[in-house]
Amino acid sequence: MEQVDKQKWLEVSQEIKGKIKEDQFKLLCQLHAKYFNHQYFEPCGCKPKRIVQWIDELNKLSNE
Repeated sequence: MEQVDKQKWLEVSQEIKGKIKEDQFKLLCQLHAKYFNHQYFEPCGCKPKRIVQWIDELNKLSNE
């Protein structure tokens, strides 16, 4: 992960407590699309399992 993106994600991921804010969600979607090689997509909030999975995947990637 590029250093600039890593720094942004670390700041945002530390702020996520329960419900995710819109700007945090958009960054999550942008970074996941970039680093997991897919088109920008916003998963439905009614399926939080995918959102949690994406958060976990970005956390793992940022710690490498």
